[in-house]
Amino acid sequence: MKIASYNLWESDAGMPERVEQIIEEVTACRADIFCLQEVSRPIFALLTRNFPYFHLNEPSGTALLSRYPLDAVNDSEFSVSATISVDGISLRIVSLHLPWKSASERERAIVRIVRENEEIFTDHTLLAGDFNCSEQSAVHHFLIGEQSLHGADAFFFDLAEAWSEHTGIPPSVTLDFRNNPRWGIVDPPNTIQKSVRCDRILIKNPYPQDFPVLQSFERFGTKSSPVTRLCASDHYGVAAELIFP
Repeated sequence: MKIASYNLWESDAGMPERVEQIIEEVTACRADIFCLQEVSRPIFALLTRNFPYFHLNEPSGTALLSRYPLDAVNDSEFSVSATISVDGISLRIVSLHLPWKSASERERAIVRIVRENEEIFTDHTLLAGDFNCSEQSAVHHFLIGEQSLHGADAFFFDLAEAWSEHTGIPPSVTLDFRNNPRWGIVDPPNTIQKSVRCDRILIKNPYPQDFPVLQSFERFGTKSSPVTRLCASDHYGVAAELIFP
């Protein structure tokens, strides 16, 4: 099963031609499940043509596209989640977009999201989306079990970091201020902010269930168009392919 996450950049920049870029990137990824952020209803309607199951949490701009039925769907302030059952395995999939302005708001939001989805029993839980923070953040350290937040604990694994250990190649940034053409075409060149890997896919420690096998992890959406001179989004997407026991 291939699971992808993509922030679509809800902006008029490069539109309407950029819509075709988004559709091409989503189609070329060939994911079974897409977790989307910054999704507008018109673009979502176009993307659903290739997926039989889908759900949009319009207030949060988060969405799910799936080749499998979505059950127990839940809309929250910063996320949408659903349960998917495949070959006797149940998965809780969470598409999230944490607030960017405030670290304290991000911390409160991720604790709520983790707690909400702990109440629904499944074999595996995956968080995918735009965390709007780096691996050095309290949010990330909380998720990978290295600190608590607001009295809560979590124990997830970052799939990009796991794949990096297999390949020896460090995980790539997804919000790229140096190379993404948004900065220089739509906005002035950004020479101050540090590029960051804020788009991530994490899986909860499944104990006592067996671990899935991570077959691949990739970044996509890095190519610019000669028409718009932009990438499909100001974020790059990420995708993980897993074999569940």
